[in-house]
Amino acid sequence: MIRPSFSGTLDAIPVIFLLTLISLLHPDRALAQEAPFNVFSEHQHQFYTVDQLINSKLRLRHSAVKPMLAGKIPEVQGDTSVIVSRHNSLFVRKLLYENLIRYQGKGFSFQIDPLFDFGAGYELENSKTTWVNTRGLRIEGSIGNKIAFSSSLYENQALLPDYIDRFINTWTIMPVVPGVGIMPGQGIVRQHKNSDAWDYANATGYISYSPSEILNFQFGHDRHFIGHGYRSLLLSDVSFPYPYFRMQVDFGPLQYTYWLMQHTDPGAQPLSFYHSFRKKYASMGYLNWQVSDRIQVGILQALVWPGDDSIGGINPPSWQYMNPVVFMHPVHYGNGSEGNLFIGLNMQWEMSDRHFLYGQLMFDEIKVNDLLRQTGAATNKYGGQLGMKVFDAFNFDNLYLQAEWNVVRPYTYSHIRRLSNYAHYLQPLGHPSGANFSEVLLIADYHFNPAWYVAGKVVFNITGLDEDSLNYGSNIFRSYLDAPGGIDATGIRVGWGKESSLFHAELALGYLINPKTNMKLEAKYIFREQGPQSDRLLTNWFTVGFRTSLRNLYYDF
Repeated sequence: MIRPSFSGTLDAIPVIFLLTLISLLHPDRALAQEAPFNVFSEHQHQFYTVDQLINSKLRLRHSAVKPMLAGKIPEVQGDTSVIVSRHNSLFVRKLLYENLIRYQGKGFSFQIDPLFDFGAGYELENSKTTWVNTRGLRIEGSIGNKIAFSSSLYENQALLPDYIDRFINTWTIMPVVPGVGIMPGQGIVRQHKNSDAWDYANATGYISYSPSEILNFQFGHDRHFIGHGYRSLLLSDVSFPYPYFRMQVDFGPLQYTYWLMQHTDPGAQPLSFYHSFRKKYASMGYLNWQVSDRIQVGILQALVWPGDDSIGGINPPSWQYMNPVVFMHPVHYGNGSEGNLFIGLNMQWEMSDRHFLYGQLMFDEIKVNDLLRQTGAATNKYGGQLGMKVFDAFNFDNLYLQAEWNVVRPYTYSHIRRLSNYAHYLQPLGHPSGANFSEVLLIADYHFNPAWYVAGKVVFNITGLDEDSLNYGSNIFRSYLDAPGGIDATGIRVGWGKESSLFHAELALGYLINPKTNMKLEAKYIFREQGPQSDRLLTNWFTVGFRTSLRNLYYDF
């Protein structure tokens, strides 16, 4: 197996030096802002700046699907420096408010930035020194004003606290390639030099084409998000990146987004040693309606189906599901598919210029009679979200507050076979806790000035785990046919099974150096206690880091 490596970095120095000289020929010209670039929506610090720009300042329409196109948020693609506006020193400009390498010629432009995360920490319970060493590169460019491209690469080594190690050793992979388990959102890990540290790599990229102002096509390898909250029950960016095709069209108060995706299950038994990890496919359509300037409502239909049958025959994507405007339920039923069909609702109400109420409903499978009688049937699989965001809370400028409640019934996201569940790379495509849980989130973020910030987060989660080999519905990789009492079982409630609770609290103090790459210095303290009463895992973890944060990594579930 060939792994990404930066051992040849020294050989690349002359090339990078040459590109830097070229970029200095046009130091004041940015990438073509008309090109259809994606805009990241990072959940730490600058996310709230972008989120406030999208919602309370620009009041943009159709803000549920992320990443958004930069053309819809023109201010983000301009000079977003919050520290300096002009400086003659090349070093200061590159460090504080410019891309490392930037060039624009006639009909072509590109920019190159380093990606890194250098951190150290200490876990009190095990007297364990932790560290992370991430090096990477991001290349973005445009051809004319209709085509954009982006590619990012991360090479990582890390020694992490026990609660993350426990996750990796729980969600192990099949021996198709060398490796142990899954790093949350970052793919397969293996031991680093026979130590307790982990070695892993990942990459993202896309090509984006907009033939007109209302239509965009993308082909890439990345994650997506539907919703207005911190979590999403419909489609989240928790899991590892996946290959996708995306089409998005805007017409007046309506926006329609269609995805065709390929997902992977490294934990499924391979058909033979010579085959790769087993695959599955997903087709999704999300229609967003801007009801008024302050209200938007969206509906999702999604279908997941296995990439092979039960005896090993290849099951390629069905042509019927590649139709971006078809209603999937009758097609799915008429096709005799064993796929897993989902329907979701998403909404946001701008109560005032600073107060936003949002929510989601996700329906995996419903028996209306049982639902109305509240029998707690195993086949009633659904979840809900309710949250509120406040900008400039209590009339304090730059104070952001958010509260969110998520609940998902047992067996939601699971299906008859694990290859048709709603997951990718051993993590859910919806909420990271899977199913059979209730969760409350509290988030606060305050900017002392454009550079200094403090951020806090509290997560409280109660989950019903499996017990005595019985399937109580939290593990979405198990078939819901195995529910105690079978598919016709009733009396099932959220949290049944072996109760496990999580209390996760974190506090961060940071300094934003360069908004172009979200480069920052940050110190963070994490306290968490998790597990059933008989096996509690306590974590006190202090970290300091110097990083560029252009992706969401979740360790709070």
